[in-house]
Amino acid sequence: MRKHTGGSRVWTYPLPIDQAEFTLDLPEWSVVIHVAVQAGAPCLWVTCDPERPTFAVPFCWVATGHEIPADASGHLGTVQLHDDALVLHLFMREMF
Repeated sequence: MRKHTGGSRVWTYPLPIDQAEFTLDLPEWSVVIHVAVQAGAPCLWVTCDPERPTFAVPFCWVATGHEIPADASGHLGTVQLHDDALVLHLFMREMF
């Protein structure tokens, strides 16, 4: 487990659900700690140093029963939306 250094914070990023593939600009060395629904919208929580340079990190949603892309490198969490009628699983995609 990576040790938190001075300047680390917990930040929340809202996640789009209108597109299956998307990127988020996250500070260098960000660590995903949680995925959940907050106020009806899916969000990603990371520990990060907001003063670090940012880079585009690719993610994708996969609905239950759908194929997981070959470049999906890790499951980060699952959210249930629309009175649990929509279940989406968040994956990080390989960057290189």
